[in-house]
Order: sequence, then C-alpha cells, then structure tokens
Amino acid sequence: MDGNLELVYFKLLNGEEIIAYSKKIIGGWYIENPALLVSLPEYKVGLANWLPYTKLSAAGNIPDASLLLVAEVEDDMIKYYHTWLTQGAPEVTINSQDDKAQTTPNV
Repeated sequence: MDGNLELVYFKLLNGEEIIAYSKKIIGGWYIENPALLVSLPEYKVGLANWLPYTKLSAAGNIPDASLLLVAEVEDDMIKYYHTWLTQGAPEVTINSQDDKAQTTPNV
C-alpha cells in the first residue's frame, strides 16, 4: 500500500457508501482495499468487500463524476475498518444517544 494514502469515505451517485485508502488524482480518486458500508438490523453497520469479483476489489480508480460526497472518516470507523481488513468483520452498534460507534467482535 502507498504510504501517501488516507482512509476516505465516499458516497457514490448510485447510493453506495464505501471507505477506502485513497488519494486524489486527476479526474477522480485512486483507491485501495475499498469496503462497502452495509446497514444491518438494530442500527448496526457492517463492511463488505466492494465489487468482490473484480480487480477493483483490491485497487482502482473512481471518477469524480461518480461521486456525490467525499469526507474524512471518524476515528471509530477507522479502527473498525482496520479490524475488518485484518481480522474479519466485527459488528458495530451505533448508540442512539450520542451517535458514537461501538465495536463488538463476532463470536
């Protein structure tokens, strides 16, 4: 992985939400290890491989014309992403009182 990449949130025009190690390039973004944000029951969030049967699941480009929003990723989601990337998929519960993510490992 390129040392100049940072974890970035993308909202695509088709409604998908992904986070990936990224850097801005001419006309879009270079991404590595993209993860699709998936809504789960009871205000939980999961991550899944984005386009798992393609080479883009490891690295590729997203054109600016496909993006609705690009944003910085919160620290709790960064920790969750790193756990997902290295150890598998823990569940994340969003506490409705303060909207902070809490990670609970799968058993």
